[in-house]
Amino acid sequence: MRVTLHRWTTPWLVEALAEAGFQEVRATVHSGDLARGFARSLIARGEAAAFAPHFEALTRALGESAARQPGESMVAAVR
Repeated sequence: MRVTLHRWTTPWLVEALAEAGFQEVRATVHSGDLARGFARSLIARGEAAAFAPHFEALTRALGESAARQPGESMVAAVR
């Protein structure tokens, strides 16, 4: 048996998931990229400490926001 492995690309994975029956498939931005930009901005303004008590809610919101933004780094799929 011969097996060939290939690294997937975002467009290929979006198409493959859609063909596999996922109802909603889209390429999105990477939540880490979005979070880094947000955190760097807070740090530069000296406002990061004020957000520490809300870390869990903020990271959840950033992840949900990233999943709704078009991009090429991640894939969101809903069965």
